[in-house]
Amino acid sequence: MKRIHMKRKRCIMRSIQTKFILLILGCVLLSSCVIGGAGIYNAEKVVERDSAQVMNLQCMEKTQELNALFSRIEQSVNTLAVYANSQLVSAKLLMNDAEYRKAYTEKLEEAAVNAAENTEGALAVYVRFNPETTPPTSGLFWSKTSLDGRFRKLTPTDFSGYSPEDVEHVGWYYIPVKNGKATWMSPYMNENINVQMISYVIPIYRDNVTVGVVGMDIDFNLIKDSVDTIHVYDTGYAFLTDEQANIMYHREIPARTPMDSLESSLLPVADRLRSGGIGSQLFSYEWRGHRKQMALCSLKNGMRLAITAPSSEINAAKNTLILQSSIALIVISTLAVILTILMTRRLI
Repeated sequence: MKRIHMKRKRCIMRSIQTKFILLILGCVLLSSCVIGGAGIYNAEKVVERDSAQVMNLQCMEKTQELNALFSRIEQSVNTLAVYANSQLVSAKLLMNDAEYRKAYTEKLEEAAVNAAENTEGALAVYVRFNPETTPPTSGLFWSKTSLDGRFRKLTPTDFSGYSPEDVEHVGWYYIPVKNGKATWMSPYMNENINVQMISYVIPIYRDNVTVGVVGMDIDFNLIKDSVDTIHVYDTGYAFLTDEQANIMYHREIPARTPMDSLESSLLPVADRLRSGGIGSQLFSYEWRGHRKQMALCSLKNGMRLAITAPSSEINAAKNTLILQSSIALIVISTLAVILTILMTRRLI
């Protein structure tokens, strides 16, 4: 009887021990899963938020830098336009008196060259009169014909040789006049000195008559070099488009290529570029089989500055953090199980 009683007692103790172990292990594992899962979830959200902040901050800082450059250029051209307007006696006199037109042009030359010499990246400056009311080469045009840094007086473009619809050659005059306001022109290649340019042109009016335009050509390499300084993650970079999502500068895509003509996967990207902003979040898209994310800002000259990087690089820190958290969770849970079994057996 005594032996049977002891055997029954040991069975009861083992049953209690098993239930106690299962209860404690269940609590430990449940707590570990909840805490670990919450940690992984929060880590993922924090990394996503930080990556968006990093790329958006870079985009905004570069936008401010480029906008400051554009503002200085605008100020130079605007100052010259105000001076040209203040020195003009009347539009009628400019149209009908050749001697006055010559004297007026000579008066503007010193101010124009001085403005160009004090404007960062300026390659040419010009004041051109309305070809419908003045001779087709009237006005002034000073340009750097070589890369020696010196401005030289050149014969202005002969309007009689081009149609007003010839945007490539005389669009710099007719587009701002048609817009009726100061206009940033799209980048174009100056074949004379083999330099890509971007122009800012202001139309001049007097007595409801178009007098002409004041403009300045800027070395586009100045802007491209600034964009090239942007580096994000391992292979991230920046590029420029116009308001219609046509490439203005990209490391791999030729200029003036429509973004939505490359791949169907880029159609949403083109739409986003046209809209001009994506807020504080990153825009996800796919290109050449790789998932990418983009931050976007609008420049004051109408262009779009986009910073893009592969999702794999952006998520690398997140994946590493999740892996470390998972390993820590497994190690802690394993230790908890072992210690719980040992302590429970000793207690019971």
